[in-house]
Amino acid sequence: MIEMKCRVEGELAQVIEEVLLEWEGAPFSIMKESETGEMELHGYFQSAEEGSRTWKQLSDFVGGLPETVEMLELEDKDWQDAYKAYLKPWVYKGLHWVPVWEKESYKVPDGEKVLYLDAGMAFGTGAHETTRLCGMRLMDYFLDNKKQVKEVTVIDVGCGSGILALTALALDFKKVYAFDIDPDAIIVAKQNAGYNHLKNDVEFRVSDLKEGLRGRKADFIMANVQSDVLCKYMNELMDALGEKGTLILSGILAVEIKDVLATFIKSGLVKQWESQQMGEWGDLKLCKGVRQEV
Repeated sequence: MIEMKCRVEGELAQVIEEVLLEWEGAPFSIMKESETGEMELHGYFQSAEEGSRTWKQLSDFVGGLPETVEMLELEDKDWQDAYKAYLKPWVYKGLHWVPVWEKESYKVPDGEKVLYLDAGMAFGTGAHETTRLCGMRLMDYFLDNKKQVKEVTVIDVGCGSGILALTALALDFKKVYAFDIDPDAIIVAKQNAGYNHLKNDVEFRVSDLKEGLRGRKADFIMANVQSDVLCKYMNELMDALGEKGTLILSGILAVEIKDVLATFIKSGLVKQWESQQMGEWGDLKLCKGVRQEV
């Protein structure tokens, strides 16, 4: 197994992330070192030739890539464990996301919620700001509606490794449905369900956004997808949202928030909205109802 990696900075990392979001089964990923905050581009390949070809593909989409990239030959165990350096426990208001290999050593305070996960290299570790923004919104909704959550249905759009959908189950929401266009992502999501003994409590499906939402209704929808896709499927997302429901949009660069909001305001179905930012990324919380002007 060959590992390719190089350090990337600021704006270049953002550009690469946008390209990778649109690249189905992307062989590269951007990782942030948990202690230093430095960003690195990583890719894993069966051979150096495959890695070089894929690097050329990426360079066709992204200008200004580093001229040199480190290429290492890894033993199987080294490859399987490489991403673990980038996945550390995370906590927000009593909600803990913990790598499954730290299950025995990590102490969860009494009365607090925990989700154990092993997201793998290909589907996100849960450390990315866009995923955490959704997780924070979900936890806030839970804390504000503790007595009602067992009657609230949830949809996770583009669920990846299933972190958000399974968090909703861990918080005792009534019914959770999640889908992703990548079949391998759904395999990983089901594995994560098993780590948390939630195998039979969530419906995972391989689907694109349009078919995934067809005929569905939910009180709380999370869509962590790139902004152009969110805007393209605005009608489908709003139609799937129940009366007085809450829609969380993430995967949006902070500079794109205003444009995405304007698109959804045009539906005439947004009663209230708010946004928060983490690093260069932002989210939108939209509450369905009577129109609110921007």
